[in-house]
Amino acid sequence: MINRNKSIALVLLSVTLCGFLSCTFPRAETKYQAKVLRDQGRIADAERVEQQAQNAPAVLITTEDPLQNALSKDRYDFPEYSHPDHPDLTSVAGNVRTMKTPRAVLPPSVGAYEAILRQIELRGKGAPSVEALYLAGHQTIIQMRRQYAEDDQGHRIKSEGHYDLLLMDALTDAQLQEVSIRLKGFHIERGPGVTHIQTDPEFFLNLATKYGGVTDQQYFELLRATTHEEEYPIFETWVSDYGTCVEYEHGGIGDFYSKWNDFRQKHPQAYQQGVSWRMTEVESALTERLCACGNDQAAVIQGFQKFLYEFPHSDISEKVTAVLHDIEAGKSSLRLNCSPG
Repeated sequence: MINRNKSIALVLLSVTLCGFLSCTFPRAETKYQAKVLRDQGRIADAERVEQQAQNAPAVLITTEDPLQNALSKDRYDFPEYSHPDHPDLTSVAGNVRTMKTPRAVLPPSVGAYEAILRQIELRGKGAPSVEALYLAGHQTIIQMRRQYAEDDQGHRIKSEGHYDLLLMDALTDAQLQEVSIRLKGFHIERGPGVTHIQTDPEFFLNLATKYGGVTDQQYFELLRATTHEEEYPIFETWVSDYGTCVEYEHGGIGDFYSKWNDFRQKHPQAYQQGVSWRMTEVESALTERLCACGNDQAAVIQGFQKFLYEFPHSDISEKVTAVLHDIEAGKSSLRLNCSPG
């Protein structure tokens, strides 16, 4: 079940933020939140959300780009149910959408992201940082991957198999394209077996050069150098529709860890979430996934030994040592020639 209190808190926070940033919300996305607030007896909060919606134009995106305008119109001026002849119908998570499948409502955080970007580009007093924009984009995507899809009446959207769909899976191809356009700097694409979510380091590096500081630039330069658009680290190789394997034998994991650990030590307060993700990728490769690209176990063992030699006092060294002992004893879950799926 969705934690409705968290959902309401997000909307109220977004409304407060957008009051400061002069952004707007599409009416459909506030209708249900106001209903929930009224059901809880929070009349003043409900009226504030409704007033925000009444004062906002129906279309959030304002641009001369005809593609964006078309997508925006398609998003907000939709009928109650999708028509089977509508061009943006798609197969969702293996379940074909039908004319009885309502269209999912996008989270207000998509609009909040656009507002933050506008404030940065306008260089207004007290404008948010590039890091704040980057985190807002990631948080929006995480929300879409974890939150169940609802229509504009607050009803869960279900598959033909009658189970609740997550928002990312319920979006039509047109909606997915719209999200990619509105979340500038991120790219979302539905592929066979997996939804690809990528960060454009060049976009954020250019933004950091114009509006950020040296630390911002260093972060995105390192992100560009050590990841495949942040979808997966450079010590991994994409091998199937479902994921990657790990190149243990080339020492890439140690080099990756060293660079990100140096950034963490030099800038302990900067991009903490992003650095944490990079460290988690190293820990996962060495202690959990154990999905080796090659078929030479001795080379894998050498890769583990090299990491422990270079970083004997790292915060994961004990775990890595234990896994190495299990590999040597033939007790680990290590898979050679690994292909996820």
